[in-house]
Amino acid sequence: LKWTRQSGGIGSYVHPVVTPKPLSAEAPATAIPLMLVPDAVLGDLDTLEVACLWSDEQATSEVWHQLLNLGLPVALSAGTDAMVNLTRNMAVGTTRLYVYSEASAAQMQRLPYEAFSTYLAALKAGQSFVSTGPILDLRVAGQWPGQVISTPGSTVDWTLTVASTVPLSRIELLVNGEVVQTLPVPSQLPTRQELQGRLTLPKGGWVAARAVGSKTQWPAMDSYPYAHTSPIWLGTRGSTDPDKRRIAAQLLLRALGHSEARLREAFPLPSSPGAQPDPAPRLRQRLVAARARLLELSR
Repeated sequence: LKWTRQSGGIGSYVHPVVTPKPLSAEAPATAIPLMLVPDAVLGDLDTLEVACLWSDEQATSEVWHQLLNLGLPVALSAGTDAMVNLTRNMAVGTTRLYVYSEASAAQMQRLPYEAFSTYLAALKAGQSFVSTGPILDLRVAGQWPGQVISTPGSTVDWTLTVASTVPLSRIELLVNGEVVQTLPVPSQLPTRQELQGRLTLPKGGWVAARAVGSKTQWPAMDSYPYAHTSPIWLGTRGSTDPDKRRIAAQLLLRALGHSEARLREAFPLPSSPGAQPDPAPRLRQRLVAARARLLELSR
């Protein structure tokens, strides 16, 4: 990862979460990938593939929201993971990532290194939204996803453009992972509607928009329509609401406990000192470091 970042690349997890409510007390130990929480908490996660054909968008976003509530600026990503050599398969682009990039369309078509680097920088900065169909364009206090609102704690204007060719069940504004406004759903398709309103902001955290549908119809191909913007940060990138931060740390500590148990089962420590070396020392060290950090944030 160090070499990847030095070359301008990013670290990410792909199709990470399938199990609904992965942070609940009833979630199985395997609901979240073994090292996702430690990698995120220790600063080695740049993006998370919230939208993917082979995972669940709403379940993955539950984990992602808690990472944001910790103040970790993990950006959205998406990928279809299509098997194009199969005769029956979803199309490439079934799930998509849209990035606000300063590179021109002509530059991106040629994909010179400079334009691609600009794109990756915008992706890592969270200037993006993901979708399995709907399009979202959010502005809060004149800022778009990845940017920072300089007046946290104030009441500000927001606008949201929603375009869709498939039915939507709900459109929502989120603050620190909680729905603060539920917006009208279009009754006719295809649609493009401009929504606007006012929003009172907390002193720390983030704002985002989300659209969700109950069923898919052509031309969408994923299991349900879904779109989510990256966060607009309040005050500073990675700011937090203290109460939300503590709750997030506690939830992720429980998930980390599952990872620790799985590691002990897969790579048990030697039964006696000196019998044999620890089979997974670096993984164990990272889990210990992540637990210490989460305990600090949970207070």
